[in-house]
Amino acid sequence: MNSHEQNVANAFNKAATTYNQHDDLQTAVGCHLIQQLITIRHDFSDVIDAGCGTGFITTKLANTITFSSLTALDIADALLQNTRHLPEHIIRRHDSYDHIGINNDKYDLIFSNLGLHWSRDLPATLHILHNALNAAGLLVFSTPLSGTLSELEPHFSNHQFMTQLGMECLLTTHGFHIQHISNKSYCYHFNDTLSALRSMKLTGTNYVANRHHHLLRGKSSLPAIHHLSYQIGFFVVRK
Repeated sequence: MNSHEQNVANAFNKAATTYNQHDDLQTAVGCHLIQQLITIRHDFSDVIDAGCGTGFITTKLANTITFSSLTALDIADALLQNTRHLPEHIIRRHDSYDHIGINNDKYDLIFSNLGLHWSRDLPATLHILHNALNAAGLLVFSTPLSGTLSELEPHFSNHQFMTQLGMECLLTTHGFHIQHISNKSYCYHFNDTLSALRSMKLTGTNYVANRHHHLLRGKSSLPAIHHLSYQIGFFVVRK
C-alpha cells in the first residue's frame, strides 16, 4: 500500500465507529446508483463492490441483483470489520482498487459508490478496471463532479473534481462504451461551520479536503458555512 492509499485508509479507519450514523450522502447516492444499474441489467455472474465501506449498499445491491459470487472490497480494514452483518456467502477483501485484477480475476460487474475519486491516478485505475472486466462486463460508479463542495472554495484551494464531459471523455479514451450517464445535486444543511466540517470527518471524507485544500487555522478564521452541496455523476459503462 503506497502512502496515498495509507492516508485514505487512515481517514476512513478513524471514522469507522461514526460512519454509519453520518453516511446519508453515501446511502442516498448508492441507492440511486443501483436504480440506474438495474434499468440496464440485473443478472450477473461475478460481482465486486469496490469501496464497500461498512457494507450497507453492498447489502442493497445483493438484494436487488442476481449473481453467482459477490466480493466486498475496501481499503479500510476497520470499515470491513463492520461488514459482519453481510451474508456469509459474500466475500470480504481488504485491498485497493488497483489490485482488483491482480490474480487475473474477471468480473461481470464492478460496482463503486463514491470511491473512484480517491484514486491518485484515475486513468491508470480505469485501465486496471477495464482489464478486470469480462467481455461486455459493466463498470458502474458514482463520483463527485465539478461544483462539489463549492462552499469551501473561498477558504480552501479548489479541489479539481472532473466535469461530467471530462469523465465521459476519459472513459471512452480507455475503451469503455457509455450505457448511461446522469447527474444529481445533493445539499445538506448544518447549524454552523464546525458541524459542516465535522460531518466530513465523521465519514472519513475530510481527507478529500485536506489533500487538496489549505487547512483553516484556528476557530476565529472559520467562515460561515451552513450547508454543503454535492454534484454527483452516475456512470454505467460497458467494456
